[in-house]
Parts: sequence; structure tokens; C-alpha cells
Amino acid sequence: MPLKENIKKIALIGGDVRQKYAAEALIGRGYTVSRFAIGDSDERSLEDALDKADLVILPIPLSRDGKFLNAPLYREKIALEHLFDALKHVKRVALGAAREGELPQMCDCRVTDYGKDPDFTLKNARATAEGALSVIISETPKTVRGSVFAIMGYGKIARELASMLKALGGKVKIFARSAFAREEAKEFGMCAYDICDLGQNIFDADVIINTVPAVIFTKQSLSCVSKKAKIVELASAPGGVRKEDTDALGITLINAQSLPARFSPESAAQYVIDSVFAHFCGEVSL
Repeated sequence: MPLKENIKKIALIGGDVRQKYAAEALIGRGYTVSRFAIGDSDERSLEDALDKADLVILPIPLSRDGKFLNAPLYREKIALEHLFDALKHVKRVALGAAREGELPQMCDCRVTDYGKDPDFTLKNARATAEGALSVIISETPKTVRGSVFAIMGYGKIARELASMLKALGGKVKIFARSAFAREEAKEFGMCAYDICDLGQNIFDADVIINTVPAVIFTKQSLSCVSKKAKIVELASAPGGVRKEDTDALGITLINAQSLPARFSPESAAQYVIDSVFAHFCGEVSL
């Protein structure tokens, strides 16, 4: 059954510019859309935005601290507890990359986490890798060709970015805990090391890219990093390195989270919509 026969009003609550593009796309398809906490086009209150909503789309990530909704474009903080209480009468809720304990406990509500949808994560990884490549090119004084890149982790984002850098002539080193991941990286012509062996294998890196959402750099391993090197942080909090440690050693740390929102928000918004619609009605797209 087409989604429009089940869902007439969609509320988008919180998030970054991706939510704005998602709202425009949904309006263009004939849905009634309400928005709250995403900038200038806000409803007067959360309750007004949720009134008679058949579907609510929340941001990715849902929260950055486990307490408040991720809403960087809004002037006030929205407690998750308040949000979930307001969602009690909504039948369908879509949210992104919720951590354990953040999911709303509502017995009559169907909840989907599009941040865990394999198709969404792959498309989002590609968009993140494109954005990371843009950051690297704009923030470093050397060409990709001939530069040495050390990538922490070998998940979807790391794989996509490593492939791009290698195709442009960069020398890529992968640091991963998994022996299987290291062997896979070697099969694609990259050097690969255990992530525990940072110190002796990272000294020549021009750019270090972290995709692991856990602190993996100690002061000792950072002491082996060239002062000319740039560290690009892609992982969510707490990230792979402490800023106070890089500051103390005079190493440049570039925070580059949520790159799809910065470099390809329209495409990123469509990925969210595709995933949400696929979950609730079996349709791949609008």
C-alpha cells in the first residue's frame, strides 16, 4: 500500500541542514510537513509540530551527549525525556544512530533506527568519504599523490576513503585490530598494521584519519607523529585523540564530523528518506 495512504503529515524534529532538505523533498512530494528545532521555519512548539503527525523523523545522531536532542540549529536544548514524552501518541518514529538507552520506550510506537540500515550506512559512508577527501585537499599543503595517509579503523568509511586516496596516488596505511581487515587491506595494495603498533609505523604519515569512536592515541604514540602532520577526526565522541594532547605537542587536529551535512546535505537527506520509507512501506524511494 502506498505510504501516502497511511501517512499524510510528517514532522521533522531537530538535526542539521539535512533535515531542511528532507522537509523540502517531502513537501515537493505532496506531504504535509511540520518542522521544529531546525532553524527559521520552526513551529511554535514541539507539541504543535507533533500534532496529528503520522510519522516523526529525528536526526542522526539522535543525541551527542545522551541527554539532549541533537539540534545544533536551535537556540534551546531539548531533553530526550521531554521529547519522548511528547512522542507518546505518535505511531511511527524514525531516528538515527541511537545509543543504548536512548530509544523511546513507547509500547504503541513503531520505531526504526535508519542509522543501522545497511543500505543507508553504505551510502552515508560514501558521502562521508567524499567530504573527508574535500577536507584533506583543502586543509593540507601537499597533493594527495605522493602523500602518506594513515587511516585508523577499516569499516565502511575507512574502506571508501582508502580506495579514493589510493586511486589518486596516495600511499595508504591501514591500522586495524582485526587480522581479517588487515589482510583485506593488503589485498587491495595497502600497507596494514595492528592498531596497537601505532608508534613505529606512523612517523611518516602526512595525514592521519581516525574513524574509530574511542581514544586510541596515547601521548606516547602521538609523540611519534610528525609536527607537520594533520589529524582528521571523523569519528563521533569521544573520538580517537584528545585535543589537549595534540595541542600540547603542537599537532594540528581537524574536527570533521557530520561531513554529509556539510558537503552533500541534499543527497544525505534523500538517504534518510529512502531508508525510512523502505522500513515503513517497503518502498525504496519516494
